[in-house]
Amino acid sequence: MQMSEEIVQAETIRQWVQQALSGREFARTSRSVLAAGCFDTVIEHQQGITLLLKEKLCGPAFSLARPVFETFVRGLWLSYCATEEDLNRFRRDKVKPTLSEIITALEILPQFSEGVLSRVKATGFDYMSSYTHGGFQQIVRRIGDDVLEPQYNDDEQIEITRSTTSYVLLAGIEIANLANDLPLAQSILDKTIEYAKRSA
Repeated sequence: MQMSEEIVQAETIRQWVQQALSGREFARTSRSVLAAGCFDTVIEHQQGITLLLKEKLCGPAFSLARPVFETFVRGLWLSYCATEEDLNRFRRDKVKPTLSEIITALEILPQFSEGVLSRVKATGFDYMSSYTHGGFQQIVRRIGDDVLEPQYNDDEQIEITRSTTSYVLLAGIEIANLANDLPLAQSILDKTIEYAKRSA
């Protein structure tokens, strides 16, 4: 699939998720509001990535990959693990557990026990951090033999588009769960499986 087609597909999926979630209500507890805010941020970041890639602004697009992953994981933690003290600390922007500690806490739970989050962190987090913080991965993609300009190949752009679009779907499932709308969560899960098969 061409990069332009990947972007169209990513935008179509995000719009579908946003429309599916539109008007859904959930209990306005501190936990649910903070978690939903994280998941909504994931969706918006993916929108930013697709817009930036359409404009060939790959550097800033790639710099958002880590916030997508980290914000999704934080939303899960707020939803499933955080204590009242953690929630109060989060509201003061004083998150105490590290990302590794958050993932460890999540993967104790049955729904996350397969270790997908820790594998993503182990295999991709250093690369994501390098893109976000102006590290080698970001800089080396601007250095050619005779030119200084962004040089991100299509495979790399497709990978970030697919991975962040997958997080949109997963974030949608979590928002549906917060709304206690199990049929909607299942519908988004079905779309997630369909997207994974198309992207394989």
